[in-house]
Amino acid sequence: MKYPIPLILCLILLFSPADGQNSKPGKENEVDNKVVYMVDSLNELAFKTKRFNLNRSLSILVTASTLATENNYKKGLATSLLYEAGIYQQNGFDKKALSGFTRSLEISRSIADTFNIARANQQIATALQASGKVKEAEIIYNQAMTDYKRLKKDDEVVNTKNSLGSIDLQQKDFVSAHNLFKEALDLSRKINYKYGEKKSLYYLGLLNREKGDWDEAARLLNASLVLDEQMHDRYGMALGNIELAFIANHKAKFDEAIKFSEHAFDYASSIDAYQLVSKAIENIIYAYRKKNDLTKIIEWQDKLIKTEKGISDQEKNYAINFIDILKEQQDKQMKVEKKAVEVSQQSVWKNILFFIVIIALITLSALAYLWFKNYKRAETFSTELADKNLLIEKHSLSLDLLNKAISKQNFRLEESNQMKDKLLSIISHDLRHPLVNTKGILELVNLNLVNPEETKDLLGQLESQYLRSLTLLDNLLFWIRGQMKGEMIDKGRINLWQLMEDLIEDHKIPLQNKRITARNNVQDNLSVFGDKEMLKIIFRNLLSNAIKFTPQEGEIEVYSSSDKSPAIHIKDSGVGMDSETLHKVNAKQYFTTRGTGNESGSGFGLMLCHDLIEKHNGVLTVKSEPGRGSTFTVELPPSPVVIKEAANEEYQQANLSR
Repeated sequence: MKYPIPLILCLILLFSPADGQNSKPGKENEVDNKVVYMVDSLNELAFKTKRFNLNRSLSILVTASTLATENNYKKGLATSLLYEAGIYQQNGFDKKALSGFTRSLEISRSIADTFNIARANQQIATALQASGKVKEAEIIYNQAMTDYKRLKKDDEVVNTKNSLGSIDLQQKDFVSAHNLFKEALDLSRKINYKYGEKKSLYYLGLLNREKGDWDEAARLLNASLVLDEQMHDRYGMALGNIELAFIANHKAKFDEAIKFSEHAFDYASSIDAYQLVSKAIENIIYAYRKKNDLTKIIEWQDKLIKTEKGISDQEKNYAINFIDILKEQQDKQMKVEKKAVEVSQQSVWKNILFFIVIIALITLSALAYLWFKNYKRAETFSTELADKNLLIEKHSLSLDLLNKAISKQNFRLEESNQMKDKLLSIISHDLRHPLVNTKGILELVNLNLVNPEETKDLLGQLESQYLRSLTLLDNLLFWIRGQMKGEMIDKGRINLWQLMEDLIEDHKIPLQNKRITARNNVQDNLSVFGDKEMLKIIFRNLLSNAIKFTPQEGEIEVYSSSDKSPAIHIKDSGVGMDSETLHKVNAKQYFTTRGTGNESGSGFGLMLCHDLIEKHNGVLTVKSEPGRGSTFTVELPPSPVVIKEAANEEYQQANLSR
């Protein structure tokens, strides 16, 4: 039977490749050599740039990953994800980094790229080791080393052996650690890999120090130091001199310890490595204390205070700058995604137009075919037309969903910007103010402008300001980490009596200063299933709040109840709250007032408590009357063990009643 011309054209269009794709077999997965060269070059440029410009490095990686995705270049995409995750790990975003390493590993496995598989495994193992999961890290390090050996990447084999040795050293398995470091040292010398050689010597020095062989440790560290000097590695030279100073102090060679520490101080200062500067100063102060040189002790303690302030300023500025960089990169990523959505929309409309053309051809063919076919055949074409319309409706729904996703991303970016502004306000006012006061007190003491009694009083004020500033800083860092990294709750069984006993001991100084009596009447066997660090933050803030608003010679009682679920009550004999203040507390509003001893606060603690209690599925209630004190009650879900025991008890009673 002969078919009409329109129907034949329709079939040709339907089965021909769309968008001009190559229809030859075996060409679907090929990537243009120019694209490969561009993506690989961008990745290498980003890797070199990250040491001095994170913002530019991330921008380059976004461009590389977009180009690799558009051209289906999976190896290039896996490398981009690997380098990007490395930047996040370097800046403390461990969960985001681990997600990137895992995605890179999955893509590399899909194309059997053994080298990138090994590199991703090595980075994942490093992240696991840093988080304390040493057993899992050891397994993955061994997998990476097997791949490196197969690829004959001897320098990476050396690095991996040193990493495995550091795990054994951490676990006090000195025999296994020595063997791994020695193998890494021998291989480094064989292939003339100076970096691996100096790391092996350094780790062997630490190993002998842990074993108590101080002379051998010093010999190995000196050998490592020689290689650091050859490579002009100032960080390594600072680290080596710090360890040699520690050994000299242990052997009571204090002049030698001071010499090594001063070298370490100079090297670390030249590269702004404040953490190493601080360690070098601590070794110097220890040596001068042993020599009873009070003048030098005071001189270096002043430098230590300045260094600690430098560390604080550096970490604060770095955190703020990296948040801005991250936000900027998210904006760029959103633009890329928006462009992808626009391309997708254009593709959808092309498909719709293509289907309309097909439908028109089918309709024309049906009209021509009606001359030699019956009504039933025409009805079949009508059914096909309905199916095509349904497909168009589905595409329209997909477009609507994409637009909603874009709106949701814009809302999240706006929330992120508001959070940054709030953090900057807290840091610039509530954290900076006590540091300024601290500087003034130290200047008065150092210039001998106050007598011993006043000095004692000022040092007491300094200690109180330090405790408040440290509490605020802990709260801020804990909240920022939770907001930026999506903090997960690490639950375990926690004894509430012991937890409150430790917190009361931590607040011993402010309690003594106001002569407040604090009693721990929590049941000694009461426990909950929760995150210990989060619970510490909650109850530390509530206890500090009670001390703040309790007058001299007042009382604070911490007691428990466990009717349906465990609850901790913190009751004080303080000034209490009126109805307006109580409403602000329950409404989670950010505010602060001065305490009975004129103590200041940030108003941030209660807001953080509300957030952490909600993460534990708990409830915070407050009862207070002006002049009669306040009672803060934290009700938490019972431990799974307690629930199970209660269920067993009910089951046994039910059996007895039968």
